[in-house]
Amino acid sequence: CWIYSEDLGKDPEHPTICGRCLPNLK
Repeated sequence: CWIYSEDLGKDPEHPTICGRCLPNLK
């Protein structure tokens, strides 16, 4: 992901994924 986001690491399952991309993985 190229997006820089402050909510990085919000999900313990995906510590390197930002909140914007998380829904795309689940």
